[in-house]
Amino acid sequence: MDRTKPYFFGAILLLATASHLAMASQADYQIELGYELEQTDYANSENTKTTVHTISFEYFLEPVKIDNQPLAEAAFMNRISSFVAVHGQFDLDNNSRTAEGNTTALLYTHMQQGSPLRLAAIYAQQSADYTFKPGFPFFDYSYDRTITGLHIGSFIAQNTAIAFEYLTDKVDYSPTVYSTFDYTLTQTKITAKHLMPTGNGTMVNIEGDIGTDSYDNKNSADTKNTVIKITGEYYLNNMQSIGGGFEQISGDDNGEKGQAIAVLGKLFFTPKFFLAAKIRQFSGDGTSNDNDEIVINANMRF
Repeated sequence: MDRTKPYFFGAILLLATASHLAMASQADYQIELGYELEQTDYANSENTKTTVHTISFEYFLEPVKIDNQPLAEAAFMNRISSFVAVHGQFDLDNNSRTAEGNTTALLYTHMQQGSPLRLAAIYAQQSADYTFKPGFPFFDYSYDRTITGLHIGSFIAQNTAIAFEYLTDKVDYSPTVYSTFDYTLTQTKITAKHLMPTGNGTMVNIEGDIGTDSYDNKNSADTKNTVIKITGEYYLNNMQSIGGGFEQISGDDNGEKGQAIAVLGKLFFTPKFFLAAKIRQFSGDGTSNDNDEIVINANMRF
């Protein structure tokens, strides 16, 4: 059975810090609404394809001021706390089965001007139902999962932050015949984010993390992988950016190992509306599958 895709804490935290864009005083905002479309095609014998639709609502505890900063970094640079609610639905289709599921997540991020402290907490629930196509003599199955996470960090300079993140992701399958695939994922990692002005209104954003994914499997040997990620982004001005990323997963879980590269960009069409896109290609090692992922975001601010 394929292991379900983890709901990474860092991806949700991104909604609260690195996906905020605006312009001068007339572009100050306190609410952000977002929509994300993610499609992944797996190069396996099953011809698997997944599609995820996500909507998000973010409320900032005080207005986010824009002062000639890269619009994507306003909340981070001004250290504004926020609350995020996310709801997502996904579909899977391949040669043998289809699936439908949904995810609901809540995230609170705490930052404050004059304080180096940066905290975040997440709670999420996900469920999915899998149905085998005619001709496949297997029981349909489902799973429920619970995700909790904590981010404890500090600004070590005006626009530089480091943090420790801890996440648990518990997955339970049903009916009982499938419970042998139950597992608990524990993620621990160190993250860093650094913004560096490069003159004439341009800026470089560098983000990276290193950590471990530890799987406590119910009826098989436990596994652990090391995950290294780095992303670089260049703001051509305060309304648009281009960048790329690299990811390395190594360890003793053959179903997860591999390398990924990505290209990404953001563009504001108005001071309060932007699109962001990412194309990611994963090359699997061991028994993991190559896959291509496309993510498109559209966000509006008020």
